[in-house]
Amino acid sequence: MNIDIDFPNVPCYLLDIGVSTSVNSMETNEILERLVFKHMDQNENAVLSMTAPNPFSDFNINDDKLSSKIKEFYDNEQYCNVEGTIEITKVTG
Repeated sequence: MNIDIDFPNVPCYLLDIGVSTSVNSMETNEILERLVFKHMDQNENAVLSMTAPNPFSDFNINDDKLSSKIKEFYDNEQYCNVEGTIEITKVTG
């Protein structure tokens, strides 16, 4: 499954992406290893790129400084782009 999704008005580190089929599901770390999370500006330039093994290691949801990073994201009119390829190993049918 190829993914290239834009999430307007959502910082990438606030997303929680999961993959499951009727047969199985993938662990979060398996998914994060296969995706690239980018904060993009309005000119479609990558401002920040986050990749595996832990793309959000610089962001702690319990950190008081995170609110200023979120404000900066909105003030700069950025959006989140997620792209990559996830291999789905089993499907019914």
